[in-house]
Order: sequence, then C-alpha cells, then structure tokens
Amino acid sequence: MENMETDYEISRLGGRRAYETYKLESFQPKSDQQKQALEYCTNFDPKSDNMMLIGPAGTGKTHLAVGTARKFSSDVWKPMEISRHLRASENAEDEHKRIRNLIDWPCIVIDDLGVEKCTEWLTVLLFEIIDGRYQAMSGGLIITANVGLDGLAQRLGDDRISSRLAQMCKRFTFTGHKDQRTK
Repeated sequence: MENMETDYEISRLGGRRAYETYKLESFQPKSDQQKQALEYCTNFDPKSDNMMLIGPAGTGKTHLAVGTARKFSSDVWKPMEISRHLRASENAEDEHKRIRNLIDWPCIVIDDLGVEKCTEWLTVLLFEIIDGRYQAMSGGLIITANVGLDGLAQRLGDDRISSRLAQMCKRFTFTGHKDQRTK
C-alpha cells in the first residue's frame, strides 16, 4: 500500500505512469527540437521561465512537462480538472481564492490545452489564470498542446490566451515523429 505522501505525488503529477516514468533523465530526444526542449527543461527557472510544448500525441510533451514539474513540487492540471476544481467552490469568494492560487502557484503545468471541448466558461477561467500570470510577469507556467498558437486560438474561439502565451512562453514544436505509445 502506498503511503499518503506517495499518493499525493502520484495525484499531483497526473497519475502512476507520470509518477513512475516521466523524469527528465529518462527522456530520450529524437530530434533537435526535443534536445533543445530537454536542455531548457533541465535549466528551467520557475521564477522567470515559461514554456509551451507543442506537437502531436506521443511526442514527449507531457513527459518533459512532468519531468520539469517534479523538480518544483508543481501540480499538473488538465483543463477539465481545473474546471472541476473551480466548480467545487462553495461560493464566489472560494472560487476567487482557488483561481488566485492557480495564478500565484510558483510552477504549474496545464497539460493538453485545447484538446478538450472548451465551453465559454472554461475559456474565461483559463484566460483569467493565464492573464493573471501574464500580468504578474511571473514564470513557472508550462503548457502542452497538440496545436500551435493559431490552432489553439481557433479551438478556444478566442485569441487572447494565444496572444499572451506567444509573449510569455519559450515554444518548442515537435513534428514528424511517430507516436511513441504505439511502438
């Protein structure tokens, strides 16, 4: 049986697979872009750095994001998990505190941004979190997405998030590699 600390680590990193295998030292880059991203992740400073990892499924985005997050006790969130977390608020004040916490957390990963069907409500929440970090000029934001900034703006139906990410984040795009999960 896992102890409570291990259970917490498994939960905050996104699950048992992430906890057991997604480490920077186990990432094997297949391209120059992946090598550059691994180097950036290894030297990532959550006080000043933000990054966005873009590419098709199975190219190592989540592996690198979680590997970086584990160095800083960061939480890994899927957009729908953010939605559920905020919907669980007891009242408007509690919701505001939860949003502030996501804005102020030293390092946070939003994994698979744009994959989900975004409701207007979720898009507004994601904007509030990303804009809050943008306005604070804070580091520590790690985003993974299957599409680039233009595709993200199209999927979210709003270009404000993409615009802020364009200015905030060092971007790495992984292309041309077969999904590692299907091998």
